[in-house]
Amino acid sequence: SMDVPNAFIQTITPKGKNKIIMKITGVMVKYIIDIAPEYRDFVVLENKKRVIYVEVHRAIYGMLISSLLWYKQFRGDLEGQGFIFNPYDPCIANKMVDGKQHTIRFHVDDLLSSHMDPKVNDKFAEWLNLKYGQLKPCTIVRGKVHRYLGMTLDFRMKGKLKIRMDEYVQNM
Repeated sequence: SMDVPNAFIQTITPKGKNKIIMKITGVMVKYIIDIAPEYRDFVVLENKKRVIYVEVHRAIYGMLISSLLWYKQFRGDLEGQGFIFNPYDPCIANKMVDGKQHTIRFHVDDLLSSHMDPKVNDKFAEWLNLKYGQLKPCTIVRGKVHRYLGMTLDFRMKGKLKIRMDEYVQNM
C-alpha cells in the first residue's frame, strides 16, 4: 500500500482560457499582505470588503477541481508506464509484467499495488517515489497487513483476506 504526500499541490493546473482564478477574502487578505506587502497593490474593494484575486498554478486541497486534475495527471502518468485502465472502474489499472497481471487500485492518493512477484511492487514503489516523493517521500507499506481507506486488510492467512473496519466504525 502506498500514499502520495501532498498529491494536489504536485498537480499543475491548466493555463490559458481554462486557468483557475481564486478569490481570497476576509482575514486571509491581511495575512497575505503581512507576508508579502507587494500584494497590497492587488487588493480591490467589493461591498466595502478587501479582496484579492489570484491565478492558481497548483491544485489546492478543498477546491472541487483539484481531485479531477490530480486524477487526470496520475492516470496519464500510469498510462505512460503502460497501464491500461479498467473500463468499469476508472480507479483500477493493469499491465502485464513477466506474464502476470500487475494491478494498481487507488482512491485519490492512496494506492494498492499487487503482483505475484514482490519485486514488481517494489519497482512500482520506486517509480512512485521518484515521480511524487520530491516534497516528502511516499509512504510505502510492505507486508501482509495494510491500512487502506479506513480498512485493515490482513493477508496473513494463506488464500484468504480478512477485512476489518473496527476503528473506522468506532471513530464514526
